[in-house]
This record gives sequence, structure tokens and C-alpha cells, in this order.
Amino acid sequence: MGEQKILTKDDIDNEIRTAIFENRDINFAGKMLYALPLQEQVIKQNINLEKASILGSAALDGSRIQGNINLTEATIVGALNFNSSHLQGNLILKNTVVKGVVNLVGAQMDGIVNGRGLQLTGFLSLDKTLINSNVLLQEVKVRDAYYSGLIIKGDIYLRRASIYGDLDLSDAFLEGSLDMLECLVTGSVNLNNAKILEMLILKDLKVKGKFSTEEMKFKERW
Repeated sequence: MGEQKILTKDDIDNEIRTAIFENRDINFAGKMLYALPLQEQVIKQNINLEKASILGSAALDGSRIQGNINLTEATIVGALNFNSSHLQGNLILKNTVVKGVVNLVGAQMDGIVNGRGLQLTGFLSLDKTLINSNVLLQEVKVRDAYYSGLIIKGDIYLRRASIYGDLDLSDAFLEGSLDMLECLVTGSVNLNNAKILEMLILKDLKVKGKFSTEEMKFKERW
């Protein structure tokens, strides 16, 4: 067998056009992509990237996606950026590996965010994000990143996020901090067995359901 082809921007654009014409899912499952440049687009289809390899960053900033985005067991060598975007379906990041940061700042998610087993290097930011369903981040691992002598801490940011459902971070591991300043969760919060090597920030957090912290560990609380 020969080496797997790396899909170029032209290849990616062609698959999107063909999927729209054939009224089917956009399918990059198991494929190798040079990157995923989908900024400022309106896409009605589901996007299937299960077990795909993205050799650069996945950028969907400012886009409106009316279907699901499935990144189950995918690998992203760069960052995953979804800033100020609107996803009407589910974001599936189960056992996804991101070798950069994950930025969902100011996004609107109408479906579930399922990041169970997600691994990333740098930080995960849902600052000011509106999520109209559950956020499932069980067993997530967020590690520090090192660039030219600089350290990007392995934090999770939920500052001023609004989650109209449950938040599950059970068994999570963070080399940095968990920042939930002024976060709203209308369901329950599960931090059972979470390990946070730096700060746990809960100032002005509002939780309408149960707040569970059994066997959670952290360095400092604020």
C-alpha cells in the first residue's frame, strides 16, 4: 500500500461542494488533511472527521454549522478554533487528540459538547460561550505547552460561560487551573475525582443543580 494522500484545500473544497450537491454528510473520516480552513462559512451538512488526521490547525471561526461536527478519535496537530461561531448540532470530541489549544470563545452551541477522553496541549477555553445542552468532559487531559521557553498552562476556562444543561468534569486532569468565574450552569456540576494541579476558581459561579466534588484534588481555591 502506498502512502495516504494528504488532502489539499482544493480537495477539501471539492468534497464540500460534492456533499452539498448530493445532499449528504461532508465526509473526511479516516482522511489526512493539510489543515481544515472553514472560517466564515455557512454549512448545512454534518461534518464527519472521525479518525481523521489534520496536520495543521482546524479553523472554523465565525462559521455557522447547521449539522454535527464529529471529531471522534481524530488528531489535530495544531489548534482547534471555533471562536464566535454557531453550531446548531453536536460537537463530538470523544478521545480526540489536539496538539495545540482549543478555543471556543464566544461561540454558541445548540447541541451537546461531548469531549470525553479529549487530550490537548495548552488550554481549553469556553469563555463567554453559550451552550444550550450538556458539556461532557469526563477524563479530559489538559497539559502544559512549551514554546521557545514560554509555558502555556494547561487550563480550562469557563469564565462567564452559560451552560443550559449539565457540566461533567469527573476524572479530569489539568496541569493548570479550572476557572469558572461567573459561569452559569442550570443543571448539575460533577467534579468527582478531578485532579487540578493549580487553582480552582469558583467565584460567582451559579449552579442550579447538584454540585459534586467527591475526592477532587486542587492546589488552591479562589
